[in-house]
Amino acid sequence: MFAIVSRSILIMVLFTTGPDDEGRRLDRVLRRMLPTVPLPAIYRALRTGRIRVEHRRSRGEHRIRAGEVITIPADLAESAVTGGAAGSAGFVSADIGTAETEHTHEQDTGMRLEILAQGPHLIAVNKPTGLATHGPKSLQHLIADLFKDVAAQSLAFRPAPLHRLDRGTSGVVICAASMHGARQFSQLLRSRQITKWYLVLLGCVLEHPAHWLDRLHRDRRSGLTRVVSSSGAGAATGVLQVFPLARIPRDGVTLAAVKLETGRRHQIRAQAAARGCPLDGDLRYGSHRDPPYLLHAMRLEMPGSDRLLGRQVVMAPLPDTARTRICRLFGSETEAQLTALFTRETLDPVNLVAFSSKRSQ
Repeated sequence: MFAIVSRSILIMVLFTTGPDDEGRRLDRVLRRMLPTVPLPAIYRALRTGRIRVEHRRSRGEHRIRAGEVITIPADLAESAVTGGAAGSAGFVSADIGTAETEHTHEQDTGMRLEILAQGPHLIAVNKPTGLATHGPKSLQHLIADLFKDVAAQSLAFRPAPLHRLDRGTSGVVICAASMHGARQFSQLLRSRQITKWYLVLLGCVLEHPAHWLDRLHRDRRSGLTRVVSSSGAGAATGVLQVFPLARIPRDGVTLAAVKLETGRRHQIRAQAAARGCPLDGDLRYGSHRDPPYLLHAMRLEMPGSDRLLGRQVVMAPLPDTARTRICRLFGSETEAQLTALFTRETLDPVNLVAFSSKRSQ
């Protein structure tokens, strides 16, 4: 929140920090608040006392406490006031609560956003196919719009996606509802406590479960990820497990569950293509079938997230196009039983193998 104070001809703008600003460096918060002000100008304003905290000079490394008042001259604060950094930043976590029912939101992207779970610190959404995670008219844009009317509690924090899915990939994406949620989710990712399951249609016949471990290199010019030798410069390790669920040998396709152990750009698509088994319809990675490809982030497991999200397992229903495709290829019974399998409290590889043994054609 902010207020404008006039002292003779000097106009100052007062910003009050919120809970999600707690512990953050002053200079970093100011950079988010004043995106059009050059960084040297911000430091100069701090050094000369034009920007003050609690009416005292402060250094850039000052750690903010919730409820502190930051005073900024109007000529510098103009971008923050007109750009919405003050008064509309963040939102009150306590007002969000924990939502058990699903609801949807539609914005000017023309796409329908399904909220899968909503807690005091995290939000789980079902990203539709064709929607980018970040950038203009993206999931990030939808999330910001969805919470634009919630009371401000931060000068620099914004609700936003905490990981990404490709534009052509649908499914579970976790978004931050507070700075605490963002930090806790990042910690869970770093400690590999988050498990992600994908459903994919492969353009080959895969008979048995497989463990794929490769070195991956991202080609920035082409925008593609390639499997390279272990000595490849700048390469990163990609690890995943693949469980075939149903096969149609005459069509050369396999419906599979993929457990992602590392998160690399285009990882599933690149590792499948390297084995001569690109996603069915994935033209960029070597498929000769008509697009689109089917890659759906169907399930995300996050132990200990009850206080963050309200639940530990989130399952994203299949898009209508994917459901229709699976029913056409494998039958409506397979699609219904597949959904039941992924909504179990525990998704055991043994259950996946048992599911597969009954559905080979």
